[in-house]
Amino acid sequence: MNRTIAALGGLVVAVAVLVGCTWTSSPQTSAGKPGVTITPTPLIQTRAAVSSPAGSAADSTESSSTGDSTESPGTTASTSAATPGGVSIRSLSSTTPVARGGVQVLTAAPRPPRTTPNPSDFLSPTAVAAAYLAAWCYQPLTKPANQNIAQVMPWMTALGWAQDKSRGITGDMWEQTVKAGLTSICGPVQATESTDAPTADGMRWVSLLTRRAYVAGNGKIVGQQNLAQTRRVLRASNGQWFVDISVNAG
Repeated sequence: MNRTIAALGGLVVAVAVLVGCTWTSSPQTSAGKPGVTITPTPLIQTRAAVSSPAGSAADSTESSSTGDSTESPGTTASTSAATPGGVSIRSLSSTTPVARGGVQVLTAAPRPPRTTPNPSDFLSPTAVAAAYLAAWCYQPLTKPANQNIAQVMPWMTALGWAQDKSRGITGDMWEQTVKAGLTSICGPVQATESTDAPTADGMRWVSLLTRRAYVAGNGKIVGQQNLAQTRRVLRASNGQWFVDISVNAG
């Protein structure tokens, strides 16, 4: 019994790590600089509020693995009396899937997303934002820590990518995740242009919503939660759209 409790405690800590962090790396574009540099219009600068630093309640409301509320990339899990790590874990094998916050509960681990862009990703704000979040959410246990931020760079502006990099996971936190044997992956991403946003040529706010799963080495889901954020998306001079900083809608 004590061994079971200890193992579950380690799993909870690892899920809390995955919930609360993004990962960082330093890929470069062919020009030698990460991301795409796009200068926002004055309207964007005055109306778009950069989301709070990692761990701030202003950036998200956190869910448990089976809850209805949402969590944003780069934020830290809120504490909970249910488990020492603040995240509840339970098997979903006997759970009837129901829609939670507009997202269907996952009954099986999603297939890995694309981690390299297609030209069609850049044709619209929603397409590029959806591709970004799917790739950002995917952190395989077999890859190095912070791999997910390394792989989203092609979809992002330099400013947006720098924001994600600033929320990277530490070595100690990644070690806990590796010991628990968990992979983070998301189901289908819903992307819609926000109506609660300023309007400017070459700029949109895109609201993103998906269901994030934590998958053990045997392929079984051991926890899941809704994942939501709003991103500013900017159009470059070549007409392509790129994901910029996270913003506070409302």
